[in-house]
Amino acid sequence: MKTQFRPTLGFRIFSGAVLLSISAWFYLAIVVDDLITRLIIITLVIILEIFTIESFIAPQWNDILTINEIGINGLVRRRTINILWKDVKAIWQPETHSWARSILISTTRGLEEIFIGHLGRQRIWAALRKFGPPEILVPGKYRSTYDYIKLYSLSTQVFERVDFLLRSNQYPARIVGWFGLFLFASMTIISIRYLICFVPIYGLGLLMSIVILLGVGSLEFDPESITYSAWMGQYRLRWDQILWIEQEPTGGWLLLYGENKRLGIPGPSMWSGRSKEIMRLFYQFQLLERDIMVKESIGVNFRFWSRNTRVGRDK
Repeated sequence: MKTQFRPTLGFRIFSGAVLLSISAWFYLAIVVDDLITRLIIITLVIILEIFTIESFIAPQWNDILTINEIGINGLVRRRTINILWKDVKAIWQPETHSWARSILISTTRGLEEIFIGHLGRQRIWAALRKFGPPEILVPGKYRSTYDYIKLYSLSTQVFERVDFLLRSNQYPARIVGWFGLFLFASMTIISIRYLICFVPIYGLGLLMSIVILLGVGSLEFDPESITYSAWMGQYRLRWDQILWIEQEPTGGWLLLYGENKRLGIPGPSMWSGRSKEIMRLFYQFQLLERDIMVKESIGVNFRFWSRNTRVGRDK
């Protein structure tokens, strides 16, 4: 006996609606008389549709997850899942809204995060309760971040491993940068052509998009330090050097302060890749263990550069 899950009808309808709403912009290209403006709009719509399909729809469209007496297996977001019940220590649902569509599974090999929002979350939890050993299912949602960080840390001891390394390539920031570059470049060209007074605003947006793309890089966590590698250089700060952290209100950018040092890195909302959930846990774990104070400030957006933390690039 087994239970098999595929993307829900609601997910497929939503995906179609998104593509339809993007395609609606073709109407604007039809009614515009100027050829250059028409080509710009058509190009933007095509790029946006290809990006939406490749990044958000295609990776999930053919997903399949099977839960049976042996364990959990399948293909989710182009990643093969093969987990046996005998290797599972705990299964729980994280507390925050952005994680509510996922399940975290602590195994003998480490932490597995499976996105289940498009597969029918309630039905999957029903199958987990039906087939999974009762002792591994953590009831309800944790109210304390520290609780499930400790659960994960104690059950896998992955935070204490010498070879532990987490990496994020800032995919959301790249999306924002490239989309802003195409959008504001097109609007700037159109504004100049038609002598519209919003040229300075679009020009500023174009400049900010370029700054974002130049600053986007690879973020790495290990037990000793944080390393950020971008086009402008490589920067590093040890965890034991951090005195306090300044955070942009939406969590998009962080400034980590040490003694006469400062490291600017993308915040949790910009982390991407397979390790992003574990990175968030590990980041919170370090803040709690080291009693590091975090302060929110809109001024982070205007002081995003690092200071006295530049190092030579690793070979």
